Amino acid sequence: MPVLATKLQMDTLTPYGEQAAKAAPRKFVPQSTPVKMQKYAIQYAVLASQLDLPASANGNYHLRLSIATLAFNADGEALYGSNSRIADVIRPSDIAKVMENGYPVLQVFLAPVDTAVLRLVVRDEHNGRIGSMEFGCHCRRRGVACRRRPDYLWQKISAVLR
Repeated sequence: MPVLATKLQMDTLTPYGEQAAKAAPRKFVPQSTPVKMQKYAIQYAVLASQLDLPASANGNYHLRLSIATLAFNADGEALYGSNSRIADVIRPSDIAKVMENGYPVLQVFLAPVDTAVLRLVVRDEHNGRIGSMEFGCHCRRRGVACRRRPDYLWQKISAVLR
């Protein structure tokens, strides 16, 4: 269910609106009231063959990922962005599962309700490989967030880092 953006989220939206206005070109008018934000949960796996997983002396493997999420409207203008980092230790007893199925990631974030396309970019901080994925927000209709349950858009995808 959509929620109103916080002041911090509104402050983050402003530079994207300014950039879109410059590209159009048109005058930028900051949003005076909070926009509605929709919660998304994206579940995916990063292929282990694409990761650099250095092992420590005790046999644990170390994972470090940077993830950027961008939301675009139907005109291709960036609306919102966020970034996060994952630093994880994979035990020797779990590495076979990661090698077979990839490293699982569940990313939960908010994006404006008029988001038409989401793009995720994943970077392995050890080897610098980057992969991206983009998909449409199919439950969005006429600027109104999806009303079906659950409130999350679940998408299973694999990231292939290049």
